[in-house]
Amino acid sequence: MSSEKEIKKRLYIKYTLKEIKKILKKKQWKKVRIEELEQDIIKCIMELEKDADYGENDYKKHALCNSIFPGIAAYQILQKYGFTKDEAYYILESVFESIAKLAGMIYNTLDLLPNGYKLIRKSLWNDMKGKNRKCWETDFLQDDDNGFAYTVNKCIFVDVPSENSCSEISKLYCKNDTYCFRGLHRHVKWKRTQTLGEGGNCCDFVFEKVK
Repeated sequence: MSSEKEIKKRLYIKYTLKEIKKILKKKQWKKVRIEELEQDIIKCIMELEKDADYGENDYKKHALCNSIFPGIAAYQILQKYGFTKDEAYYILESVFESIAKLAGMIYNTLDLLPNGYKLIRKSLWNDMKGKNRKCWETDFLQDDDNGFAYTVNKCIFVDVPSENSCSEISKLYCKNDTYCFRGLHRHVKWKRTQTLGEGGNCCDFVFEKVK
């Protein structure tokens, strides 16, 4: 388990807390002590990390500690501070959107490069077929110079929120992909018709090379 000081240093968590503070100030729903709220979110992350099973997969640990646990902690603690589920969901959705759009800018930049398809395919390959694959159970439908397609049949971004009694936020992690990939157009086109987090049988990803 990481210390409170170590958690506070993580860039993703710093950004998450900063965005929550910004949203609360803008919306002015409730007067809360921001410092106490942030402190309780960090304590909740520490508790989640304490009981976590990372296995031997560094990427799984990274995904849990830098994305999934902060999301769960923020959602649960906001409700403990008197926010409704809808309000907590809205805040988390806004935070995720802001972060995912930054990732989207990276993919959009890769897409503009001459070898954009190869770069994006390699990045996805590392996640879905490489050492990071233990976060998902996948079936590959295509992996060649014309396209990259696969289904995700099991995913920690769905399973872990469900295990922590907040399965409804899983769809927010699914929505992150939309912000990441919807801008692709020059060398790659992306489409997906269903997700596990939104009640689908799988997440069906298709990355088609633009001729």
